Amino acid sequence: MGRIYKKVLELSKKNDCNYFEFCIRHDIDFSEDGSYQYSENAYRLIKELEPFLIAEKPTNSWVTGLIIAREDESTLYRYRFDEHSLAKLLKYSNAMNDWCGPKLPEDLVLFQNEKPWLGFVGHEEMSFWFLTKFQEKEVAELGLELFNGEE
Repeated sequence: MGRIYKKVLELSKKNDCNYFEFCIRHDIDFSEDGSYQYSENAYRLIKELEPFLIAEKPTNSWVTGLIIAREDESTLYRYRFDEHSLAKLLKYSNAMNDWCGPKLPEDLVLFQNEKPWLGFVGHEEMSFWFLTKFQEKEVAELGLELFNGEE
């Protein structure tokens, strides 16, 4: 497992993130066989996270993405974030860019209450951070260059 990735998720817990979301997209046929299925691993993770489930809803937009064709949807899952659900995330993922189909659900986002704190877009190998100046310093101390030296 990526050392920095694990520290980032632990830091999100330390910074009072209490929810997370990800989605299963129904508009991408990863296997190109008409099934629009994710891996067994992705569905196993969703099953293991059931005790933490807060909401499950169809949508065509979420914090880090959207589906342009309005008739296509994804299923957005929202979970309680605590040390037990964190352990499940770490069991199934090793890096920020793991959060893309078909391996895992798409676009993990961590929240402080209703405010996004960190979002991953795995297939683009991008992350979005919503940090205070103090939190920026904490993240930089993990060895991540978030802002390319820009103030």
